[in-house]
Amino acid sequence: MSLQKHAVPLDERTLAALAHSSTALYIYAWFAQRLHRIPHRKLQFVPWAAVKGQFGIDFGRMNKFKQKFRIALSRVLRCYPKAKIEVDDKGLTLRHSPPPISASARGESKAQVAERLEGMSKGGWSDLKYVLSETPLK
Repeated sequence: MSLQKHAVPLDERTLAALAHSSTALYIYAWFAQRLHRIPHRKLQFVPWAAVKGQFGIDFGRMNKFKQKFRIALSRVLRCYPKAKIEVDDKGLTLRHSPPPISASARGESKAQVAERLEGMSKGGWSDLKYVLSETPLK
């Protein structure tokens, strides 16, 4: 049920472009599921301590974590240019952004997406990659 309710497709080209960086992949997936759920005209502030707790627990020093995170973030934003993120010395400010791939861009109506996801919940897990990519499995 949770997969049906919260599934967000990820662009397969972006996954390939970020494949060399687990941090960049994680940031991309986090933005993809989070940014479009932020209410319009609202901001969500995430302090650096919280970002480090989620992405950089293995880093001892905050300044080293920020440096590595900013490099990965710049790669993500090149692939997901519609992501509305502001970075400053205190943390990240997130704004409502469209998901990386909309249902209409994939040629699907909301009803078709719901039907496909319903099939997945009944054991059609071979379609899981479809939820994570731009095109269905062949």
